[in-house]
Amino acid sequence: VPPRQDKSVQFDATVYIQTPLNKLSDDAAIFFEFRHWKPKKSKISVRCWSMLTLEEVRRHKATNLTLEIYAKPVSYTRKKFVRHSVKDLWTHVT
Repeated sequence: VPPRQDKSVQFDATVYIQTPLNKLSDDAAIFFEFRHWKPKKSKISVRCWSMLTLEEVRRHKATNLTLEIYAKPVSYTRKKFVRHSVKDLWTHVT
């Protein structure tokens, strides 16, 4: 088996937030879920996730952001964060 060449997964997608930033509460966040299809269970599952806080959006307007990747389940309450891997894996948002 030849060595794996791909070192990343890239999604060329533009995402629009429907609510203006000034209308969001200060503790708002945007969650990115990396979801995949499980054929044996016939369902979509979350593999890992990242989060972008409103503070980060305001601080880094129009710039590249590097976000940590966390293990499932997604913590929408932001109380428990477990890194997805001991390796340095990141979500890059531009």
